[in-house]
Amino acid sequence: MEKYLIASSGDNLDSKISSRFGHAAYFIVIDPQSMKYEVYPGVSANEKSPSLARFINLGIKKILCGNIGPSTFYEAQANSMNVYLCRKMSVREAITQEANGEISPIDEPTLKQSIHSAQKNREEGKGWGRIFKSRNKSKSGKKKNKEGRGKGNR
Repeated sequence: MEKYLIASSGDNLDSKISSRFGHAAYFIVIDPQSMKYEVYPGVSANEKSPSLARFINLGIKKILCGNIGPSTFYEAQANSMNVYLCRKMSVREAITQEANGEISPIDEPTLKQSIHSAQKNREEGKGWGRIFKSRNKSKSGKKKNKEGRGKGNR
């Protein structure tokens, strides 16, 4: 029996698909044939990213979500799960569209890094975090004021 793992903003089939797998309020595991499902709590504030480990032995073959980062995407692939991008639709609509062949599995993560990696990079001055952090400084390295001029350069 094939099951789907769905990142959801709510605990029922009329809930919207969560915009980010790693920040889903709930996970719904459903048998698309019978439409019987179980609801699992989403990612807690203490978790850095969700793990598929708790769902591996449930017969999950497909993941339906709004966006997915590289860590979870490659974990899904390693466990023979296909990931489907289902933005701005309800859980029920996503299941119907997948069943009708209206959506196809994606080949790569929709996000280049998890939000936690981006925050860490920003703190460490790496990658995009480095660029955004440096926008607040003038070429002399002084912090810019509201007019975009470095302090003391008036």
